Amino acid sequence: MLMLRQLALRNSYDFDRQAPDLKKQELFKRYSKRADATKDLQEAMEVFFFGQTWSDK
Repeated sequence: MLMLRQLALRNSYDFDRQAPDLKKQELFKRYSKRADATKDLQEAMEVFFFGQTWSDK
């Protein structure tokens, strides 16, 4: 990177194209984990504050 800066070259990124399949799969995994974690957090907060989850009723 230092050599590129000395030559006054800059990185360029192309965001116009579609993401490669491997990246799409990785993003799906991340979003899925985030959704699961959000659900788990919501249930934990319900138990902590109310003593039971809404699904227990």
